[in-house]
Amino acid sequence: MSGQVEEGGCVFCNRLSGDDKQQFVLHRGECWYVILNLYPYNNGHLLLVLNRHAPSLAQLTPAELGEMGRLLAVMERALRRAYDPDGLNCGYNAGASAGAGVPDHFHLHMLPRWTGDTSFMTTVGDTRVVPETLAANSFSNPGLIGLALQMANWSFRFCSSPLISATRSWRKRPD
Repeated sequence: MSGQVEEGGCVFCNRLSGDDKQQFVLHRGECWYVILNLYPYNNGHLLLVLNRHAPSLAQLTPAELGEMGRLLAVMERALRRAYDPDGLNCGYNAGASAGAGVPDHFHLHMLPRWTGDTSFMTTVGDTRVVPETLAANSFSNPGLIGLALQMANWSFRFCSSPLISATRSWRKRPD
């Protein structure tokens, strides 16, 4: 993607500490952190990032695998409640030849999908169609952020926000 800014070192290791709000980190666990993708395919594109530098799923410990499963389930619930998508994509790209932008630091993608969305524009047109900014869909969105920041407690109090209402209202889906 054009417009991406290069930074020294591993982009994920660089976010192991620092200002969570400035870096769009939504949750920190023992083994993982959840962050908004800086170059999202669409609204709500989340990353689950390992807290250590390791390139593959096969290198994860049992504790890392257990927390990964729990956090993926919470991320799915949060995205479904915040965005009301028609579906979700969840996965990872193992290695540069498989499309990994950061091939040496294991991470997973989870993103909401809607019938007729434009998520393949990036692949075919080097273009992203995202109707809200990262700031708008992160810390100023109490519905998504309230969920994400409560992941450690596994409690789910859902807030309404104008953003969530607007996101739902543009989709005219049949009852």
